[in-house]
Amino acid sequence: MEEARFNPQTVASDLEKKNSFGSKGSFKGTFSNFTGKFHSGNDSEVLNSQLADAYKLSFVTNAENTRRTEKYCEAFKSYTDYMKINEFGLDNIFTRINWNILPDIFLGGNSPILCSNDSRNIAFSIEENSVQWEDQLKYPLFQMYLAEHYCKCDVDKVEVGIFNIHTKGFEFKVFEDVELDNAFEETKGVLRRVKSYLDGNN
Repeated sequence: MEEARFNPQTVASDLEKKNSFGSKGSFKGTFSNFTGKFHSGNDSEVLNSQLADAYKLSFVTNAENTRRTEKYCEAFKSYTDYMKINEFGLDNIFTRINWNILPDIFLGGNSPILCSNDSRNIAFSIEENSVQWEDQLKYPLFQMYLAEHYCKCDVDKVEVGIFNIHTKGFEFKVFEDVELDNAFEETKGVLRRVKSYLDGNN
């Protein structure tokens, strides 16, 4: 969405060439895999040791990778501690998004990770470093879509954000109504521009 926001022509061109993309074998991907194992009931201390081993087996041993391994393992402990203390359970690694934003335009993709406890619904991405995620269009959109189509709750009952590997902590926000409205209107404009390029009108 951020690429479409600032360069709709490039996104339109990419959409004509391919339908999906992804990557495997990354530090972040391995971390995400182990969070899934944790939520499946595996012991967090055992997993932390296994995570370190997984990084050593997957990546060349050098100072940078050793540093990143230590950082990710420390972050994993912070992640699991937070989940246990707050009694969060995993609802879904992701849910598919199929949103009819405009009569002839659907917005698709995957949500971030979904967890909840008795009083909170959270949706978050995993990021290695600090990013200005609050300024990205996708997070208010996630809040709106998940409240209506997944959690079936008021929009202010869904918290969206990130787990920051660098700071080893969660960052959440509940966007206000005016922020949600502005994000939705901007998204419609972005999608119209992308469609215009796809239709050959530019």
